[in-house]
Amino acid sequence: IEIQELSDSLRNMREILQSTQERERQFLQSTSHNLKTPVMVIKGYAQSIIDGVQISDKEAAAQTIQNEAATLQRRIDQLLKLNTYGHAFEADVKKDTIRLDRLINSLIHKMKAVRPDLTWQVALEEIEIEGNSDALLTAFENLLENGLRFATTTMSVHMHREGYGMIIDLSNDGPGFTEPQPDSLFERYKKDRAGGYGLGLAIVKQVIEGHGGSIHAENLEQGVRFRVRLG
Repeated sequence: IEIQELSDSLRNMREILQSTQERERQFLQSTSHNLKTPVMVIKGYAQSIIDGVQISDKEAAAQTIQNEAATLQRRIDQLLKLNTYGHAFEADVKKDTIRLDRLINSLIHKMKAVRPDLTWQVALEEIEIEGNSDALLTAFENLLENGLRFATTTMSVHMHREGYGMIIDLSNDGPGFTEPQPDSLFERYKKDRAGGYGLGLAIVKQVIEGHGGSIHAENLEQGVRFRVRLG
């Protein structure tokens, strides 16, 4: 019986390893493709300039190159942050004293300029925590940017204390999650709605859990909500 149990355990471990390797292969393949696309566009325009090809709208071409370079930079930054934050939390580096309400409010102020058409419902308590300010800034920025992409008319950010911790709810009235289990969206190997591997929410999960918290996604009667628990 013990030999059979050992055999079953080894087989399960092998299947898990093969599944993990396949997900990593797909992730790297998709990420490589996402990096190649802007590079190809930039190289194409550069080669046209070198070859002396007449470009009808040089300003538009320059804007395209700039946009693609920004996309490339953003994707590289996400990969670096996913790796950097992981090492930072493992090393338990020095933490900052952060007024979380001020950090989130500064991001909201910036986001309002991006989508001035939206109505914002904001209720923040004065809360101070210890943590990595850069990582938390990135996490909440990713969450808000995600909301901006899908919100129809309204974004809501509510923060309140609960016991010794706090809850931050970020919701919008956009379309609901189609995933049976929305929390799977935080996995780095999970494909986003565009069919690629989005790293923004994976970074959010890594940062929140690195601060001893948790994050969950859920559908509302009208819209969706991300609930962050810290402390």
